[in-house]
Amino acid sequence: MPSFIKNLKDKLIKTHNAISGRVDDLLKYYKDIDDEFFEELEEILITADMGVALSLEIIADVKTRLKEKKTGDKDVILSILRQEIISRMDMPKEDIKTPAVILMVGVNGSGKTTTAAKLILLHKNER
Repeated sequence: MPSFIKNLKDKLIKTHNAISGRVDDLLKYYKDIDDEFFEELEEILITADMGVALSLEIIADVKTRLKEKKTGDKDVILSILRQEIISRMDMPKEDIKTPAVILMVGVNGSGKTTTAAKLILLHKNER
């Protein structure tokens, strides 16, 4: 495996582990799933370069689904959170042709590089 790809893969794994570790710690820390819990979860999502709007959307959908299920079980919360994040990552294969140019615009520190790396990995895995 070329060193660039290996380095990218290592960094994505590190990012994944940091996010999932923070979510796991959050679930262990809170006994009750309340507004404070969701504020902490929102912070985790925002610092994971998901952006404020998307983070708020995910949080709102997680809350709605938890109310429907009438549960505060931490495994269910984690499962719903994963489903909500993954559902927003789905991209139809026909939207990206090879070769493709994708323009990424954003302020410094908003997650352009991380998002570009994730798109590359997603595209690579779909081949």
